[in-house]
Amino acid sequence: MNIRSFNFTEEDYVAVTDIWNRIYPQYPLSVSEVKKEDEARPDKVNWKRYVLELGDVPIGYSMFFNSEEAFHPQEFVVSHYVLPEHHAKGYGRALYEHMIHALKPYNPKLLKAWSREDFTRQTRFLKDRGFEESMRAFQSLLNLETFDLSLYKGLQSRLEFQNIELKSFAELKADPERKRKIYELHTTLDRDVPMVGEYTKPSFDRFAEVHWEHERFLADGFVVAVHKAEYVGMSELYRSEADDNLHTGLTAVLSSYRRQGIALALKLQTIAFARSFGAPQISTWNALNNRPMLAINEKLGFVKQPAHIDFVKVLA
Repeated sequence: MNIRSFNFTEEDYVAVTDIWNRIYPQYPLSVSEVKKEDEARPDKVNWKRYVLELGDVPIGYSMFFNSEEAFHPQEFVVSHYVLPEHHAKGYGRALYEHMIHALKPYNPKLLKAWSREDFTRQTRFLKDRGFEESMRAFQSLLNLETFDLSLYKGLQSRLEFQNIELKSFAELKADPERKRKIYELHTTLDRDVPMVGEYTKPSFDRFAEVHWEHERFLADGFVVAVHKAEYVGMSELYRSEADDNLHTGLTAVLSSYRRQGIALALKLQTIAFARSFGAPQISTWNALNNRPMLAINEKLGFVKQPAHIDFVKVLA
């Protein structure tokens, strides 16, 4: 067994992507996506990745990094992955201990980790090392082939009666403040999204990099609710290089405009777009304590997958 630093070579990127996809086929990644995510990390984010080999064959890897969405220089997300056929042989423990030792120079105060509720070995591993459950979220999937849009006729006309229009990013091109308004809306709504840690508002330039300047961005799949030129709600779909599905980034509405059917109408418009795009299904994520959005997704027929569990460990 050998644990070494990740080399930024094609071979290492292929290896870690393959390990991830074999362990989590539900959340597929492409080699290109992993590379681009690494290249886009801001300078303030400290991160390292390590590869575990048997002979010269990679069978696992570990990683730590500062969360960009809830940034604190002494708080780190930690993770380690070992191929299932090599479980229960001490490799996961070795990866974890190597990673924790490598973290010491950064004087970490809080560690964050995650597991799925059906990954009982990984969950027990974290609990045995002092991690405590912080929150739960669900990935939910909608089969577009069986979805019936006709059940919701009339909803958009009711919104139009209230002077609320649904427009895609592409359709908002005539608004010179389009990008700035979306930035302010999105970052305002992000503050209400349940997360581990305190939300960190990105700069406008950084926000642009991960939205309309990113390859995954779909100008017709990003829908905004507009009321008298004010942007009051949104829902976004993005694509992945690793599968044919579309994935929901954020669906939310300003607090003063909630309970008017806007979020449901936004979801329906993105569903209509996804069907025209040819996607077989849509995935979305919801925190367990976000009951209003969970209720909307359940009503639409999204099917919850095993829960994603966030853990935290406070260090002395």
